[in-house]
Amino acid sequence: MKPVVFFDRDGVLNEDHGYLFEPGKLQWIEGAREAVKTVNDAGYLAFVVTNQSGVARGFYAEPDVEVLHRGMSDELAKVGARIDAFEYCPHHPNAVVAQYRVACVCRKPGPGMLRMLLGRMPSMSREAF
Repeated sequence: MKPVVFFDRDGVLNEDHGYLFEPGKLQWIEGAREAVKTVNDAGYLAFVVTNQSGVARGFYAEPDVEVLHRGMSDELAKVGARIDAFEYCPHHPNAVVAQYRVACVCRKPGPGMLRMLLGRMPSMSREAF
């Protein structure tokens, strides 16, 4: 079983200016990319778990989140770092977009995203969650 580090995205890896979805507006927190590389170099898996209620609020769509995450991956690769998997929750109980109006277990602080990521890793145990 490989150890795992779970990173939040906004306010941990990148500056949180609210509802980020455009790769060109991404501002890394100083030392964040190097921290991910340190995790990689130590042999740990690096996962990102992030609430993205901007989807539920109609500010942007799920493909926009995925484009941003690909851009983050490209930027990390420039310093020899990688995120092994991104998981995001597009839901919010007060969503404007009806399909995302859900009180779900994937929205942090719920454990759903952790369970989903670990479930995709066959050699990992989900029993702790």
